[in-house]
Amino acid sequence: MSSMRVNPNLYLDALNALSLSQNNEDQAMRQLSSGLRVNSPSDDPAAAAENVGILAQMSANDTFQRNISSISGSLQTADSALNSAVNLLTQAISIGVQGGNSDLTSANRQQLAQEVQGIQSELMNVANTSSQGNYLFAGTATATQPYTSTPDPTDASNAPVVTYNGDGNSDEAEIGNGQYVQMNLPGSQLFSGPNSAFGALKQLSDAIQNNGDVSGAVSSLQAAFQYVTGQRTFYGNALQQVQSTESFLNSDKVELTSEQNNLVGVDEDQAVTNLQQAEVARQAALAASSQINQNSLLDYLK
Repeated sequence: MSSMRVNPNLYLDALNALSLSQNNEDQAMRQLSSGLRVNSPSDDPAAAAENVGILAQMSANDTFQRNISSISGSLQTADSALNSAVNLLTQAISIGVQGGNSDLTSANRQQLAQEVQGIQSELMNVANTSSQGNYLFAGTATATQPYTSTPDPTDASNAPVVTYNGDGNSDEAEIGNGQYVQMNLPGSQLFSGPNSAFGALKQLSDAIQNNGDVSGAVSSLQAAFQYVTGQRTFYGNALQQVQSTESFLNSDKVELTSEQNNLVGVDEDQAVTNLQQAEVARQAALAASSQINQNSLLDYLK
């Protein structure tokens, strides 16, 4: 009587089928867990390589958006400070108009001069505005308090002399690929340049105190007022630039996310189907392996 022979390749085939079904099941589980179709380069080398570029661009955009967030806060603080400076200069001009009255007594002049000096002190506080630990109007010397004051020994009223301690440079930051924005203007350009607000306030204080050329001092102050008002446009333009770039980066982020999802994102319905099929295939492979073992034992007994 002849016995039934079992093809030894059945063992290998069964093991391969079991291994393949297990790998497919594991892959489907990884995809459902991560939400990604490509979890390692071997899953899809071309897609994985392209995804590296997308991730690099997304990372760069995140850095630009952090820069913009920081810059926007500083620009808004600086613009608000300049608005305060304009208001202070407006008050000083009003006092200067009063100080031009020839009927004022010496006591009246002393009082008005002190009011101007008070405005000068407030303006110095504005010029020393800081944001996130950095002085906004010190140029690139952001750790240095830009303005200090000392009494004028030649002035009977000891009206303070204001000194600029920063530099004349400006910082800039990258807010996009190759796109930079100037972040600030130095105080030497804003408050103590050719149309020096501090110089005009000192001139007005002295003129009122000494019954001097108040009209000329008011003219100097008006020029400083116009100058500082004009410099605010820098901050308005810079804010507009960073906000426009931020809007672009937000749109680009949405597009990159969509592109990445289309490239390596998982189709959950398909992954569930793959998982179910892999489980069925694994059970079938296990059943086949068990049957092969039984047949082999019977053959051996025969």
